[in-house]
Amino acid sequence: GAYLLIDLLRSGSDEKIVVDSKKKVVIAGGGIRLPDAVRILKSKGAENIVVISRKATKDSSFDAEGIEQLAREGATIVYNAGITKVMGKDQVLTGIEYIELDTGEKHAIDTDTLIIGSGRFPELVFIPSGNETGENDERTETEGHDSNGPLMWEGVELQKKPDANRENGLLSKQDVISEYSSAVAAINGGRQAAAAIHHLVYGIEFPD
Repeated sequence: GAYLLIDLLRSGSDEKIVVDSKKKVVIAGGGIRLPDAVRILKSKGAENIVVISRKATKDSSFDAEGIEQLAREGATIVYNAGITKVMGKDQVLTGIEYIELDTGEKHAIDTDTLIIGSGRFPELVFIPSGNETGENDERTETEGHDSNGPLMWEGVELQKKPDANRENGLLSKQDVISEYSSAVAAINGGRQAAAAIHHLVYGIEFPD
């Protein structure tokens, strides 16, 4: 499942807030509250914790001793990276994809819990896996999916400005990460979602 970091932190002292952490956890961001989050996750049974940070190592919120302490508690920090995709089966999260902001290289991580270090969930477009089509292909809504089998899906980020390579991935400066001004951004977000759906389903290139 996916949860906000604030809810995870509050769950440590409020039994009414339930965060069902599993064994493999990815944290997007986290900042100075990361050690608290790691301790709570470990108490809930997490065994492998990977932190995806958009910051460079030199801009880390922690010194060498703090990073070493996080490592001892079972957390690995991946710097200069952003999450570009989430994957799942039916109602279960199974993995994420992240991009190295400097090189553009992408990697996949198996995970069953995602913690988002922002005030709201990022905007994603969800589609059935493997439903990309070529320009001349025709596909129905259900083609390629066995209605008796599990639904494989993925959620991808909205289109970013073409000249902003380092803005790829969730929680970038182009993402709406708090409720403030989100109403103003709703129309533009809808247009971005439509462009992303047309690209993913029909292969139509993003407009400049």
